[in-house]
Amino acid sequence: MDVFPTRTTMCLQTDPDTLVSVAVELSYSSDDPYAVHCFFPDEPVPVSWTFGRDLLAAGLERVCGEGDVRIEPADRQHTWIAISDGDSRGVALLLARTRDLADFLARTYRAVPGGTEGRHIDWDACIGHLLNRESGQDSRTA
Repeated sequence: MDVFPTRTTMCLQTDPDTLVSVAVELSYSSDDPYAVHCFFPDEPVPVSWTFGRDLLAAGLERVCGEGDVRIEPADRQHTWIAISDGDSRGVALLLARTRDLADFLARTYRAVPGGTEGRHIDWDACIGHLLNRESGQDSRTA
């Protein structure tokens, strides 16, 4: 079962004093139950990022994330999503409406409750893909 894509708007911080509005499409599939996909369709080169569903949910309430992704509440209405490339300059800083993220995530948890994600994964296909990769074959062409 898929949660249909949800379009929303986030703000991209381009410098310390400037936020630019960007269209974002959030999507979720029970076939990939641990992930939320964020697609930026209106960019000159379309961009897609994938985040852990539980990481996004936790970041609505408290600072979380290590490494390249950090999520934290900005205020009562907004949540920061920081994506880094390991460089101190970072790659992107997005400001999202907390309500939009919370509503979308609630739909995903109704579709696939927390703790049941593993039941939705086709483990045979995953193992087959890994074995084909190990042998140098691409499972899509084998």
